[in-house]
Amino acid sequence: SAASDVYKRQGNKPVTFDSLRQKIHEFGNLRDTEKASSCAVASASTPETTSTQPALSAAAQALEDNIVNDINRITDIDTLNDPSNTDSTYPNLLHFAIQYGSTNIVSAIISRLGECAPEIAAMPNKYRETPLHIAVQYGDAHMVDLILNTLGENALHTLKSTRNSRFTAVALAKTSRDKNDPHTKAIVNLLKKRTKLLETCLLYTSPSPRDS
Repeated sequence: SAASDVYKRQGNKPVTFDSLRQKIHEFGNLRDTEKASSCAVASASTPETTSTQPALSAAAQALEDNIVNDINRITDIDTLNDPSNTDSTYPNLLHFAIQYGSTNIVSAIISRLGECAPEIAAMPNKYRETPLHIAVQYGDAHMVDLILNTLGENALHTLKSTRNSRFTAVALAKTSRDKNDPHTKAIVNLLKKRTKLLETCLLYTSPSPRDS
């Protein structure tokens, strides 16, 4: 496709935090346009609106593939950190990418972060939001599960930590999302089950008073 050819020609350009952020934002805009078009097609299907759907999907797919390729080309993981301000809304690209809903892009970032991924996944931004909090607000259950799995040993602490000193991840899901959104119930259930499982594991792995 024309979109795919454009991104292929950009393949040799240096990868920077800003270039990745710009492409991910563009990807989000394409996804939003695609969703809006899908709603329009569902309510009033015409040859004109129907014919635009494959092109939009191809453009979003081409850009997603290009972003993943760029992430895989990174030689220094510091490229994934915001160079202008570490105390920002998006101190790492992981914080930024989650809100746009692509588990492929987020998985690529996590993979590139390697052993640093659990630490970054637990990193709060200036609003005390970790990537988990952002996933709870903007993502679906698959994205939340991906971040929980990335957190590893940090998962329980992050689940119980608060956003702006007010909300745990579960409370945030209940207050920031549409209660009629099917993803909301799935996310809340996932968070509760994971918290209970981790607390149970902690209970059985903690030394007893007799052992101390």
